[in-house]
Amino acid sequence: MVEHTDPTLKALIDITIPSLTSNSLKNCLRALNIKSPDEFPLLPLGKKKNLVKKLQAYLIKAQQPSPYSALAIAARKIIQTESERIAPKPSRKQPPIQETKNAQSGSVNDMDWSELTFKTSPFYTIVEKVGLLKFSAAQQSISTIILSFQLRSHQIAQLTDKDDKYSQYRIMIFSTDVDPRRTDNNSLKEQLIEFPPLTCISVNKHLFTGNSQGNKRKPGTTNPPDITDLCNPKIGGINRIEITYPGTTKAYVYVVYLVKITTVQEVMNKIKSHSKMSKTAVLEKINRSSKDADIEATSSLVSLKCPLGYQRIQYPCRSSYCNHIQCFDGIIFLKLNEQSPSWTCPICNRVMGSWSELVLDGYFEDILKKVDSDVDRVIVEVDGSWRLPDKEQDKEKSLSIKHEDIIIHTSSESEYEPNSPKSEVGVTRGKRSSEVIDLTFSSDEESWQPSKRPKRLSSSRTKK
Repeated sequence: MVEHTDPTLKALIDITIPSLTSNSLKNCLRALNIKSPDEFPLLPLGKKKNLVKKLQAYLIKAQQPSPYSALAIAARKIIQTESERIAPKPSRKQPPIQETKNAQSGSVNDMDWSELTFKTSPFYTIVEKVGLLKFSAAQQSISTIILSFQLRSHQIAQLTDKDDKYSQYRIMIFSTDVDPRRTDNNSLKEQLIEFPPLTCISVNKHLFTGNSQGNKRKPGTTNPPDITDLCNPKIGGINRIEITYPGTTKAYVYVVYLVKITTVQEVMNKIKSHSKMSKTAVLEKINRSSKDADIEATSSLVSLKCPLGYQRIQYPCRSSYCNHIQCFDGIIFLKLNEQSPSWTCPICNRVMGSWSELVLDGYFEDILKKVDSDVDRVIVEVDGSWRLPDKEQDKEKSLSIKHEDIIIHTSSESEYEPNSPKSEVGVTRGKRSSEVIDLTFSSDEESWQPSKRPKRLSSSRTKK
């Protein structure tokens, strides 16, 4: 798809048209055929994917003479009208926003936005606000929000620090949904990062290509868009942000902040120095669990490999509220949440209330120091003592290799014992009976000879 600097046009092409239903796409194509049957003949036939491509191509061609031509304006109007026609209507049970007349809390414009705060992250700290906050009410049609700001001299100095290849300071856009009917200031605290679905962001006519939707569009699972590289780092330079998105039933608020970045290793160092659970504390927790009458305590096999990176754990971490002994590698866990902040324990799938729950496990750390690097698991007993698994448990089990309809069963030589049944190799094809080959005979014993298959009698015909 061709890139366009006009955010409204890009939203129509990339957001509105793909969101239309097949019937709406056909309605648009029929209307456009009436407007210009000779210039761009279009047939409202085919699957939705083909209809979308046809309508997108038509809109792009209509802009080529001039974006203000009668054909271009008509095409935009037809598509926007159809989009508004099928947009979800607000619920009748929901009271309109205008009816909120609490004199103390006030309307949206009277709200004290200084109380707005976002949920903290270990990877950045808000330094100061850049520019003014913008509120956007729920809309049934495409909305475009404009944010403009100028960087101050000290902010430019922080962003363009030549001594640091990657400056510790960045410019980020924060957004969250707000309910204007709840105008108390407590409702504005600890907000999760959330942008409208299918949001398109451009800064100084440059498209932001990062992700602003998060994991399955769940609030709090995305980071604020980092727009530092798209900003104008000059004194007096105006920066213009355009945020375009289709109709939505939610109201949103947008604000730009200067933030200070914290690296993953720095976060890990904080956990090591301030959030380490000692070996003694972990042992006491294990003993308390073993004495619980409702829980039948048994020994458990604990892996020394991280379930996320599948390599030996370097920084054994877990949530202080998790009851399992198994840990994961703190660095790998932090790197994953730096990209997508879900903060979900990979062992028990428990969602952490805050990243501050993370602790460095001193008991697990002690095990890693005492065992060899080639040991990848230990057995932890009920009383907290641990040992290496027995060698018999590490022996290689039977391996099944399947190739089409051939199944071969093998067993290692270490599993063979004089009194045990002799190892066998069975080869099966379809429903034929399998032949068993004994591989345990020594060279001194009688050699095995395959049974000869009876020859098939061939019938001969005599020529007359």
